[in-house]
Amino acid sequence: MGATTPSSALLAANKRLLALRQQQGITPSIAQSAPLGVDATATAVTSLPPHLGWHSPAVTSTLRQKESPSVAPTPKLTQPPLSQTPSKPIPPPIITPIAPDQAFFTLDPALGVAFLRYEQSAAARLWFLLRHLDPQGSGRLPLKATKQQVTGKNEPYRLCGQRQWRNLLRAGDHLFWERDEQFIWLRSTVKVTAHLGIEKLTGTPVAIPITALLQGIGTFRAHLYAAFHSGRAPRPIARASLQALTGLSPNSQRQYEAQLNMTVKTNIAIGEAYTAEAAEERHWQQGTACFSFTDHHGHHGQAGQTYLAWQLPNSYHGPHQPQSRGRQKQINRQLQDLVMQGIPGNRTTATSAWAQLPRYVANGRLATRLYGRHESAIYWAEPKQLKQGYWYPLTSC
Repeated sequence: MGATTPSSALLAANKRLLALRQQQGITPSIAQSAPLGVDATATAVTSLPPHLGWHSPAVTSTLRQKESPSVAPTPKLTQPPLSQTPSKPIPPPIITPIAPDQAFFTLDPALGVAFLRYEQSAAARLWFLLRHLDPQGSGRLPLKATKQQVTGKNEPYRLCGQRQWRNLLRAGDHLFWERDEQFIWLRSTVKVTAHLGIEKLTGTPVAIPITALLQGIGTFRAHLYAAFHSGRAPRPIARASLQALTGLSPNSQRQYEAQLNMTVKTNIAIGEAYTAEAAEERHWQQGTACFSFTDHHGHHGQAGQTYLAWQLPNSYHGPHQPQSRGRQKQINRQLQDLVMQGIPGNRTTATSAWAQLPRYVANGRLATRLYGRHESAIYWAEPKQLKQGYWYPLTSC
């Protein structure tokens, strides 16, 4: 079918349209200024701007599809789902351990006593250091890099040589850590405590300086011993009882006390007024530790009164600062769950040993409450007498 010639009326209307557009300041396109025929119409449609000419989206869309079928529609851009958007993995932040002279670690006294009693001090020393070298708390350390930190001659955390490093790794296997050729996985405090047979942590946790790990095994053992005294009230305790709990001989105890400048205080029990019968009974109970004591200043009763007295075990003041018990309570709850699940371990005799120790309380009211509930003697002291080291047996109240 040939091209159709527009009528005179259409041409006149087109001319008027162009004139009106010029009056309104609308510049006509080249196709609009040409005579309006089929070819001109197709040219005009293809030259329309992207925003649909003549302010008629429906008309322009129809004309584009009818007269210019070769013009492909503009594809719509869609954003891929967030799950399909490629992203680079964010590496975990690198946390540098605090300098040795400014860092501390928390030690539960019952755990330190177990390390001494079961002769695990050397491996425990490395375990505490590796936990410090893992500030992120991931529990996994690269074996090669960690070995360099611990054995390097110029490293700030040098603990030992390479040979001792291998010995310590073998000594702590399955108790303090697990390892393969690439990594070492540190065991948690809960699992270490359960493996040692401790069913409950007692005593106040204390802060131990990291430098105590780097000054030799003797210094570390001294801090383990002193932490026991730092985590308990300064109550009398016998050397024999300390040896049963820690495995340390009295000479080693004195050596560690002198090494850390611990305060050792002598305690005396003030009994009943002196009589020949009472003296005979007390000498039979206390042996050569019993003696007569005259209170010239009236601190314990009437001035000039003579009492029977005997020496009690010493009390000790540790050098460490106490810490919060919140972490200890959480560990004890987890230990209770492990014990109920039947986790095997070396059952300690510390509980029975504690039950046989004399009890020392702050006042007579507490001593009366404990009377009949404890297997051994009960002593009490007033605050002002406690500072002087004077105690009273419950039977003299």
